[in-house]
Amino acid sequence: MKGEKMRNRITIQEFAEKTGVSIATISRAFTGNGRISPETRKRILEAAGKYGYSAGTRKLKSECDIPEIVFFYPELYSGEPDYFTAEIIVNIKRHLGNDHIFTVTPFDENDDHIIDSAKVRMLNGSVAGIIVVAGSPGAEKLAQTADSCSVPYVLIGKIPGFEYNTVLHDNEYGAFLAGKYFRETGRRHPVYLSGHLDAAKRSGFKRGFGGTERIPVIPGGAG
Repeated sequence: MKGEKMRNRITIQEFAEKTGVSIATISRAFTGNGRISPETRKRILEAAGKYGYSAGTRKLKSECDIPEIVFFYPELYSGEPDYFTAEIIVNIKRHLGNDHIFTVTPFDENDDHIIDSAKVRMLNGSVAGIIVVAGSPGAEKLAQTADSCSVPYVLIGKIPGFEYNTVLHDNEYGAFLAGKYFRETGRRHPVYLSGHLDAAKRSGFKRGFGGTERIPVIPGGAG
C-alpha cells in the first residue's frame, strides 16, 4: 500500500470568506437545518469541492453514534457471483468488528446520483472514510470526490492519477501460483474456469503449470 497524501484543510472561517457567506449559512448548507435556498446550498457544496473544505468527521453525540465507512464496488451484470468483492467485504467486516458502521454500495458509471449523494455525505462529515474498488469510470469519480473533500480513502486496484492510498493486486501472479501448485503436486489434468478480465489470469495459470496449451478452459465461471 502506498503512502498517504496529506491535505491542508481550510477552516470554516476561511471557507466563509472565500464563498462570501456567513459561517451560519455554511453550517445550514451542510447540516440541512435552518433556512437556506437550494441554489445557495448547491453553490456552497460545489465551492467546498473546489477549495477542499469539509465539515470534518462528526462528533460522536452518544455511544450509539458510530462512525461510518462506506465500501463502493463496481456492479457486475454477468450473472456470476463476484467472489473477489465478497472476500474483501467479509475480511473488512471481520477487521472492523463493532467499531464502525460498514455500508456496502454497488455502483456503475451511470450512477451519478450515488456519487452526488456520496459527495454530500462526505462534505457534511457523516462519513469517516471510504473504500473504492477500481474497475469503472465511477470509481475514479468517487476517488476524486473523496480527495477533494479531504475524506480518508483507500483504493483497491489501480486508478490513473492516484499514487497514494492504493492497494494493488496481481491476478496474473495469483493464477501463476495456482498453476504452479497443480504442477508441483503432480495433478496433470486441471480444468481452468475463465471469468471476468481473465486473459492475464489464464496466461499466468498456463505459465505456472508449465506452458502447456492442453488445459481445458470453461468460459463463464468465476475465475
